[in-house]
Amino acid sequence: MEELMKTKKSGREVLSNLEVENKYVFHGSETPDIEMFEPRQAYDFINGEKVKDDEPAIHASEFSDIAILMALINKENCKEGFESGFHYEDKVILSVNQKALDQLNESSQGYVYVFSKEDFKPRKISELISYVHVKPVMMIRVKKSDLSNDLEITN
Repeated sequence: MEELMKTKKSGREVLSNLEVENKYVFHGSETPDIEMFEPRQAYDFINGEKVKDDEPAIHASEFSDIAILMALINKENCKEGFESGFHYEDKVILSVNQKALDQLNESSQGYVYVFSKEDFKPRKISELISYVHVKPVMMIRVKKSDLSNDLEITN
């Protein structure tokens, strides 16, 4: 799979252009060069307890900013811990704790995988899901400067 960063556009610009085409969904990861995605078990934390979130699946979003957040706020870039998430209230609300932001630097990077929207089913307003293996169309490397400026920062 070829990484699409031949132009001088930022990762966020490339992803935003793909987003408006309404043909793709996005998945953020700390891992580069994944050729094929396989369903994995996701978990939610409810009242401090780890609870399975549906069946094993691949989660993606039509909103590239969610994928950028997930690509950058991770165990690799935030070794001292982090909290991040998103929800939808007439628009996407991204949240991250200050501790995570403080750990990001200019060398922090992540990867947003782009998939055909046809390979996923809607799950929630801001989330799509696939229960089968899916091959990404492309991978876009993102860095700290690609993070949305519209973040809800928590303690």
